[in-house]
Amino acid sequence: MTSVNLDSLACAGRWSTTATVTVVAQGAATGSLTLTWFHTLGERTMDVATDTVAVHDGRATVSRTHDFTSADTFPTWGVRIGTAPAAARPGRTSDTVSAFLCDPPR
Repeated sequence: MTSVNLDSLACAGRWSTTATVTVVAQGAATGSLTLTWFHTLGERTMDVATDTVAVHDGRATVSRTHDFTSADTFPTWGVRIGTAPAAARPGRTSDTVSAFLCDPPR
């Protein structure tokens, strides 16, 4: 992998977030991009899901959405990204969003 960057993490609905990632790969072998979704409460962070996407030679923009559901009461939702093999030039690899912004009180 040449580079990877988490371009954005935004609310995608009442209980969902969407991550947009740009990844550049060079070479014939297929690599992978992993998005690990998590939520936090204070110092406590818990992974809740993982998405893995095959990455081929060239530049790609990948968007994935995760639904945290209405039962998720943690105040912060987020995503971490990584590649295999590891990207030579990683950019931003993690971000969080306030769950309140995605699911404001009615």
